Amino acid sequence: NNPIPGATSFKYNAADSGYYAVAINLNSCQSISTPVYIKIHSLPSTLIFSADTTTFCQGNSVNLTAHFTIGNTYQWYKNGASLIGQTDSILNVSQSGNYTLVQSDSLCSNLSNLISVLVKPLPLAQITANASTHLCYGNSVILSADSGIASTFEWFKNNSALSEYGQQLSVADSGSYVVKVSSNGCSAFSDSVLVYQNQQLT
Repeated sequence: NNPIPGATSFKYNAADSGYYAVAINLNSCQSISTPVYIKIHSLPSTLIFSADTTTFCQGNSVNLTAHFTIGNTYQWYKNGASLIGQTDSILNVSQSGNYTLVQSDSLCSNLSNLISVLVKPLPLAQITANASTHLCYGNSVILSADSGIASTFEWFKNNSALSEYGQQLSVADSGSYVVKVSSNGCSAFSDSVLVYQNQQLT
């Protein structure tokens, strides 16, 4: 028997696996209890991680992954609230929030580290015309990209870049026009606007 230094109270909090017994001394006599074996069960793994960035543009997603152990159960949480039905070791995330996981085995449960996900909104990408887009020969129409401040623009005609980067585009030719709007690292394409120019009368 190996006495535990300082363990002289009527109770003892065991933190290590092993056999434990207590010796009681009274009037020069000693009585030793029957040993009790205590096994300290290891907690399930708690680490969750992402192989990709957790800050991305709307429309994308990221996988949060936990170590998979056969027989364990998994419950994911977003901002402290359980995500119904999300009980796999991998969670696909497409919304901003703080994500954690509780992993459980037959005896114990453990809470993971927290991963914050930030989803950046796409800029507004919309085209308005200052006049009809059905043009008489020799006329033109101004197409304007409606968007917020700090945006950049790139115009396309029939899916080909025009090397035009202003917020407005003067158009005098038939075609399908689209603008790409970029802001805060995210980009969006507008719906196409069809411009039709009548042929010159002879």
